[in-house]
Amino acid sequence: MVRSNALNDDSQKTQANKSTLKTRLHIGRFNAGMMYNQVMKISMDPRIVNETFQKGVITPSEETYIVIIDTTRFKDQTLKAIESIYSKKTENVGLCRIPTRVPSETVVIPTIKINFHSILDRPVEANKSLFGSQKKNTRIFADKDGINTASLQILDRYLSEAKKMKGIDYKMIVLHDDGLVFDDVKDFVHCTVDDFVATVASRVTAMKLEM
Repeated sequence: MVRSNALNDDSQKTQANKSTLKTRLHIGRFNAGMMYNQVMKISMDPRIVNETFQKGVITPSEETYIVIIDTTRFKDQTLKAIESIYSKKTENVGLCRIPTRVPSETVVIPTIKINFHSILDRPVEANKSLFGSQKKNTRIFADKDGINTASLQILDRYLSEAKKMKGIDYKMIVLHDDGLVFDDVKDFVHCTVDDFVATVASRVTAMKLEM
């Protein structure tokens, strides 16, 4: 009888784990979809292309956007870091200018910045979308870091796939605070505000450029 109860407990744990992973994937796709749609809407703005691809500046050899996903708590510090390499800026859109070793030469890349979107950051909407029992919702919110990590992993994959469909290379950078911990951050490029400029520069260094 004791062994039977142990097996039942293991089975229930397995089912709960499967349910958690399924929910993580479901909400992750939803979160990633919201952010992907926003990035696509902004990047299709013709003003960005017209202002970027001008004579006399160095640009990537293929159409490229730097996509900054802002997950920070202190937005004023984030804006200062981003504006330090912006030459022109409207809401959520700017031209990233990275100086080269030649004083008169600068690499110019259109840059999109959006805030991280998570259904779990909006409890009122989350309750409408998740339904389920109180126990299930508690388990979902307990897995918030895992779901948010999954959201960013899926968004990174969506943006990579967009290159095949739209011919645009989206370089994603996740900007976060020192205290923010993701379950697994190996699948996408991320940095703190202090390392932001260096991270952008490293991504630009890996690109093929042309005058």
